[in-house]
Amino acid sequence: MELNLKTIRLNQIAINPLNPRELDHSSETDRSQYSLIARTMDEEYANELLISMQQQVLWVNQIVVVDTDLFCAVHKNPAEDLSSFDYVVLEGNTRVCCLKSGRINDIYPTSSIPVVCIEFKEGVSKERLRDDFLKIQGICNVSAAKEWRDLAKVRHIYQMYSNKRNLGYKLEDAIQSVANVLGLTTDTVTGMLRSYNILECIGLVNNKSMEQNWMLLDIFPQSGYAREVLGISHHFTYARFLVAESFLLIKEILDMGMDQGLEIRKMRDYMHRFFEVNQCLGMDREVVLAQLYNVTEDNLHIGSFMQRFMDYECDNEICWIRRISKLIRDFPKISDEQEYSEEVFEKLDSLILAAQRVKERLSA
Repeated sequence: MELNLKTIRLNQIAINPLNPRELDHSSETDRSQYSLIARTMDEEYANELLISMQQQVLWVNQIVVVDTDLFCAVHKNPAEDLSSFDYVVLEGNTRVCCLKSGRINDIYPTSSIPVVCIEFKEGVSKERLRDDFLKIQGICNVSAAKEWRDLAKVRHIYQMYSNKRNLGYKLEDAIQSVANVLGLTTDTVTGMLRSYNILECIGLVNNKSMEQNWMLLDIFPQSGYAREVLGISHHFTYARFLVAESFLLIKEILDMGMDQGLEIRKMRDYMHRFFEVNQCLGMDREVVLAQLYNVTEDNLHIGSFMQRFMDYECDNEICWIRRISKLIRDFPKISDEQEYSEEVFEKLDSLILAAQRVKERLSA
């Protein structure tokens, strides 16, 4: 693979109809270039970029393109006829949409812009081409400061992993390769792959409404007990629900909480604590699910129901160690010049108490 700097006309470049962000609009049937630009420019992130580009168009972040024939060779069904374009965007879809929006002074369809063109030697397999396409998009948008939204990232990581498997990588090697390319831990990659499979199981992997509920999925990678209760296998490749209604039950509770004015972050914390306390008490799957069903059937107030779990004092060494980890993670930052606040002393007292409890339990 070679990267060559070129200057080409804007009307030679096609918006990528298979960009992970565009998949948020998977229910849309119109994938024409006009519609792709219009939908992108309706997004808040695109308008923020447009305002910046209207002030001054900078070419610090290069637009990356690939020959249309190569793109179509890799993607058998690119969603529309791209034959009238010489290149397709791999990286920089939103920037090209802004340039094509007609809302930037002195930028026209015939304007020439600098791009990085990816070129390959003859005889490279489609799988290898696809692997390089995904690698470039992942480095630019998953691990870089300019990031896609969570759903777009998790879809892209799944595509990278799947392509590695198609190239013959073993499961663990495919995960490690994706992690190395993106500068992520293997646990992070595995957690995102599991989240993808969870969404795929319930048919929401391309559902844009899940963007606001994404924190809900944060429960599963962190809690093996929650996965067990909800019928999710520990290994992401078998992340299939024994009872698909289990996840929909959690989502129903989440929606109830949102309707009651609770923030998604608060709901996430409630669910974490709910599973943590039930695990501490040794509750089996049926009992835990029955508690949740009671919430929906009796239309209980989520905050009132969950507060008893937030207030519950688990009294075993595992729970105390977890509490120590959380206290350390949330410990307030202090500088040499800063006076110690009352919050710092309260956190220290809590840490000392938790450490004493662990010592008592382990020495009993």
